Amino acid sequence: MAYATSYSIPTGTITYHNSELVITSMMMEISETFREQEIPMIFAWGTGGSIDTNPVVHGGIIYFGAHDHHIFAVTPDGHEIWRFTADGPIMAEIRIHQNRLYVGSYDKNLYCLKLDGRLAWKFQTNGVIVAAACVWRDHVYIGAQDGTLYCLTLDGKLLWSFPTMGPVAANLDADDSAVYFGSFDGNVYALGHEGRLLWKFPAPSKICNVIAGKDFILAASFDGRIFMLDQNGVLQWKFEANGMLRFQTPFLIEDRIYFGCKDNNFYCLDLNGRLQWKFPTANEVVRGPLLHDNALYFGDLDGNLYAISTEGRRLWKFSARGGIISTPVAYDGKIIFGCLDCNLYALNESGEVIWKFQTTLSSPSVPNPDVQPNIAFSLPKLEGLSSESLDIYRKPAGLFGEGGSSVYTSSDASYLTRSVYTSKKSKYA
Repeated sequence: MAYATSYSIPTGTITYHNSELVITSMMMEISETFREQEIPMIFAWGTGGSIDTNPVVHGGIIYFGAHDHHIFAVTPDGHEIWRFTADGPIMAEIRIHQNRLYVGSYDKNLYCLKLDGRLAWKFQTNGVIVAAACVWRDHVYIGAQDGTLYCLTLDGKLLWSFPTMGPVAANLDADDSAVYFGSFDGNVYALGHEGRLLWKFPAPSKICNVIAGKDFILAASFDGRIFMLDQNGVLQWKFEANGMLRFQTPFLIEDRIYFGCKDNNFYCLDLNGRLQWKFPTANEVVRGPLLHDNALYFGDLDGNLYAISTEGRRLWKFSARGGIISTPVAYDGKIIFGCLDCNLYALNESGEVIWKFQTTLSSPSVPNPDVQPNIAFSLPKLEGLSSESLDIYRKPAGLFGEGGSSVYTSSDASYLTRSVYTSKKSKYA
């Protein structure tokens, strides 16, 4: 297999063997000789305005990122205050520390913003960032698709980096002793704050979120296992679900562990790994819940936001026009969450819409959440295809929003999409 020097192709159109291909997976690495090349991908997303990150509230302002390359600040009644433009989609959660916003982007940068939306600094890694930063005392930790954990100062200077053999794509955590994180190489790592490896725990599959509890480490792997380690990395127990997990799980709230699974159930475990209940959903729950006033709120990929009791009993359900990957936040009597239909929603606690805020693109991004790292994007397999022969892969126009997206898919290639987008200008620009 021949490999050539690769380069980044932004969104645009190329012609290959008389076939027009619209490249919309951001910053895909394509061999300039169009020979077969394996690309370590975390997700394949097309251009659009979808929101899959969790909103955060600080000082009465709601902050969130979107696939349209923007970080937004909006008022509690849904009016835009400012927006910041990055060079790639925002798929990572925002963290706020000492009046600074820290957020990674698909453009490989970690951004630090002031609360008024001005850039304080940015740090470029060697891989896309979809995990949240972890700020611990005077250190900022961030993982990237290049398999590296980076440790920075609060003003964005690199202190040290630690390489692994797979993408660091899930959220990490820290305590006084160490920083804890997982890699797609199948290991949970514990590093001292000076960058020294303390221990690592091998798992059978890629690692999801890692959480530092009071005297334990909680983690999960893609093959459906939730496990607890002690602070020395020794296994205490494991729980096996009935399907694959995503890298945004598990979630620890008080003394309960919550996670969604490919089997379309939402699970609740106690701290001993015993199943307390599971709640059936219409589709997979990718991220964790909000606990608010003795109710749990979470969304699924079918676009349903569920409100259930802490015993697993359904209270109500709201249906949006796109998948909900965002963990909601509660503020001022509202349940606020992002959606793949390009809107930030605010509901009352009975599930009725109070307002919604649309991002700058009204056409949703085209998600392919089943793409795993190291999927080959093989242009030679497209050789000889005409635009007519691609029609067998075309989904109906308008399926993904008012922009009228046409989507081409294959079993081994990213989504290729052609869309006409409706743009939204800021009233404050």
